[in-house]
Amino acid sequence: GKMAANLFAMDAMTWLVAGLADQDKIDLRIEAAACKLFCSTEYYYQIAETAMELRGGRGYETRESLLATGEPAPPVERWFRNARIFLIGEGASNTLHFSLVRDILDPFIEKANELEKAMGVAKISKAFSAGTFLARQAAKSLFGKRGDIPEFARLTRLERHLGYVNAASKRFQREFFKLLLRHRKGLKQRQLVTFRLVDICVDLFAISAACS
Repeated sequence: GKMAANLFAMDAMTWLVAGLADQDKIDLRIEAAACKLFCSTEYYYQIAETAMELRGGRGYETRESLLATGEPAPPVERWFRNARIFLIGEGASNTLHFSLVRDILDPFIEKANELEKAMGVAKISKAFSAGTFLARQAAKSLFGKRGDIPEFARLTRLERHLGYVNAASKRFQREFFKLLLRHRKGLKQRQLVTFRLVDICVDLFAISAACS
């Protein structure tokens, strides 16, 4: 069941991002990197590894070897080898995490840094600008409505899932701003924390894509 659910989410993300790319209207760097990280890098490898474990010793045999013995011959060994290369090439996992940290989190970290510097040297206009930006974002997470659920999802099972995405997104923002206040520019150096924040964003994107 878990393998099927992950495959469904991978398929949904791929088609959604491909459709957005065909429209050629928005910058898709974040969505494309998230799709690559979730699909080919993370879950494809997990699925191939699970298939290998389920097959046991037979999983190590090539398709040709299995056919020679007259057994069913799913090419699990080849899937496993192919899945592993995606962790390394065309955007390795760590590289994609760094890229997403830069594109998703850095704008907020830089604003917090600007605010700290401006207040230290009494640059009121810069401090006001950075403080206003951060306050506006924080207000969205604290006081935003639960709504924003698309019409097609209302009164269906999808409303519950998208309601979860909405609530989890606001909780994510609250926790992120707490980390910003605590670590400020030092947050960028805490890679385990920032990578985990990125993973949460990617998983919420996957749920949204599956619902769409």
